[in-house]
Amino acid sequence: MPVILNRAGYNHALSLIKANKVDKTSDWSISADDENKILGDPPNFNEYKKWHLGHDTEANPETKEAWKYPFGKNGKVYRSALIAIRQRAGQQGATDIFNAAGRLLAAMEGESAHSEETGWIPIFRTGTWTDAQGNTRTWTEKDLDEIVKSYDPDWYEAPVVIGHPKQDKPAYGWVEGLKRVGEFLYAKLKDVVPEFKQLVNKGAFKKRSVALSKAIKDGVWYLRHIGFLGAVPPAVKGLADIKLAQEVGDSVVEISFSEGGSMDIEKIKEELAASIRKEVEARFAEQVKKEKEERERLAKEKIELERKLKLAEYEKFIDTLMSEGKVTPAMKKAGIVEFMLRLDSETEVEFAEGQKKSPLTFFQDFLSNLPKIVEFEEVAKKGKASNEQTGNEAEFKEVPGTIDQERLELHKKAVAYQKEHNCTYKEAILAVIK
Repeated sequence: MPVILNRAGYNHALSLIKANKVDKTSDWSISADDENKILGDPPNFNEYKKWHLGHDTEANPETKEAWKYPFGKNGKVYRSALIAIRQRAGQQGATDIFNAAGRLLAAMEGESAHSEETGWIPIFRTGTWTDAQGNTRTWTEKDLDEIVKSYDPDWYEAPVVIGHPKQDKPAYGWVEGLKRVGEFLYAKLKDVVPEFKQLVNKGAFKKRSVALSKAIKDGVWYLRHIGFLGAVPPAVKGLADIKLAQEVGDSVVEISFSEGGSMDIEKIKEELAASIRKEVEARFAEQVKKEKEERERLAKEKIELERKLKLAEYEKFIDTLMSEGKVTPAMKKAGIVEFMLRLDSETEVEFAEGQKKSPLTFFQDFLSNLPKIVEFEEVAKKGKASNEQTGNEAEFKEVPGTIDQERLELHKKAVAYQKEHNCTYKEAILAVIK
């Protein structure tokens, strides 16, 4: 049955609580006559649904079956009804309704102004209570004021603990301050372990209680610690849900408590330790991953930088050979520089008897020892007046057996460049082959 939180009902209940239209003492029951009175004559289901926290989305909204978890009647919200809703919702796994009823209980007890907004949580209240040693005592507002007045974190800072250990260790948080609001004693916590908050939020610690002592300071009642409980019933009943504020910049974690249920304290401690260990391991693994990725990035950058440096070195080498006429532009264009990048520059190989060189060194020596493919020689043209092109005209002289069309075209471009820029033939050749 898909029962979800009825927002209209929740908002109506909250408005009634703010208007102080509540019943905090009566037992809860609702009869068919009570339901019909809310429904009205003729039936008004818009009004009827406002008195329920649950909505069955598969039922006809114009029937009673569509509206679940009633919280009040006679114009009032019943505290006992909200407690009953939490018990039922908890059993049925209706988390949103369970939490909504808890927030309404907190608002009814006047906690919203002290818990959600400022981080204060209720830890104790006036009344007659029996402690773990079987001692029964009536606690008054005056007693709560004495506890507030005596508390000094610089003297003794009360820890937040699991259960009620003889020594207040380990601490999962600390009490920064205390105050009384009406019949309730409130505490403000700080430095609460995030993993502890998460477990509380998941319902691992459904109850809380306090340890008070007269042996800490001046023989007055002093807060020894706040214990979050699972298996041991709390000494004080009726504490509503709280919200535990985290540090600035974080989110606010909602913490739910109930009066019943049990849990193995040692198991809870083991789960908390495992959760903390898992979190630390996850953070460490993430850091290791980031460092590995950074090392890989730097290694790739180093390889690319070395490649570019070698490329510049080999280009300069080939350009020098081109200026000497041992390599043609076509050879460079064909990828001779890139070819050199792929040659091994470290491993030595014996290419001739008694001579060991790396493949790269061998290839560089091979190119350097090549004969000139193109030879540049300035020759003053016969019959030309020195006033026109003195020293600036050249003839193309070929080495026997090496002439080809590419060299002839290079010569023509050089001659044209020489005439246009009034330079030597060698300067023109160097300009056009770049």
